[in-house]
Amino acid sequence: MKHPGILLFTLLVIVGQSSIAATAFEDSVPAEVVNQVIGAAFGGQARLYTDLPEGFPAFALPDGMTILVGVDQGWSQRVILKSRFDYQAAIALAYGALLEAGWQLVPRPGTQMQQAGFINPQQPSPQTQLCHTEHGVMEVSIQSGSDSTYVNLMRNVTQPGMPVPDCNPQSSMDALVERAPQIPAQVQLQVQLQEFMPRLVLPRTTEMTTLMGGFGGGGGSINETETRAVLSGGWNLGQVFRHFADQIADQGWKRDARVTGDAMASGSWTKTVDNDVDLVANLTVLITAEDTYDLRFRLLREGTPDAVNVPAMGIRGIRAR
Repeated sequence: MKHPGILLFTLLVIVGQSSIAATAFEDSVPAEVVNQVIGAAFGGQARLYTDLPEGFPAFALPDGMTILVGVDQGWSQRVILKSRFDYQAAIALAYGALLEAGWQLVPRPGTQMQQAGFINPQQPSPQTQLCHTEHGVMEVSIQSGSDSTYVNLMRNVTQPGMPVPDCNPQSSMDALVERAPQIPAQVQLQVQLQEFMPRLVLPRTTEMTTLMGGFGGGGGSINETETRAVLSGGWNLGQVFRHFADQIADQGWKRDARVTGDAMASGSWTKTVDNDVDLVANLTVLITAEDTYDLRFRLLREGTPDAVNVPAMGIRGIRAR
């Protein structure tokens, strides 16, 4: 026979466990609960507002939108807007209100679109963020609910003594380069050479599809670089070559030579940039399978500071001056 005390303890444990049920909060959630949840998830002590947190940059609230909540965590502030508009309309209205208030769209770091070489016109637009010369950077995201759409505005609060982020991507990049003198000169020359490469936009047609593309090494020298891509579709060899040759000519390159065969088309161009940098370029289109073309654009800088590593013949088939 079990001891009565043990039986009583067991009953108490069972009753205690059964009293802890999955009871969801209804419309009202205590502020203490919300503060603790937010603080545990994001760190810091959160303060909740029915409107904009103190110091949050003012903007004109679009018609049909209300402020669901404002959150201040000291190092960051967040405002959630609520509307019954669909996804596209809600984010367009929010962006429009912020742009009217002096914010501007800038690419997120590391998301800038490729500006030279083979360009895929179907690539997604770079992710953007909002920047203000006095208030720093703001991120905008959106979430759809069952019958409402929520727009989340989040900004990091610039702490005393910290500089406000520069809203000009180019000046920000220039400042980064100035603060990074450890970047080897060879790397800087290679990057500069890639910037001299023309924009080669791939066909904007359903007849042709792009399988791959990107920069690659060019002979192991800082004076050469190349970009490659693969096209597939119904165009013939001549159409593919002319599509890119016309773009090269339109960007100020002077044609030097052209060769066309049954399986390959190739051409070379020259150009002088920055008044004293002579460039030689070569485009090759090679049929690798039925309706499949391997594209290769190669660029050589002549009269370069890296004379030791410059191949004597430069690009194959093109005589260096």
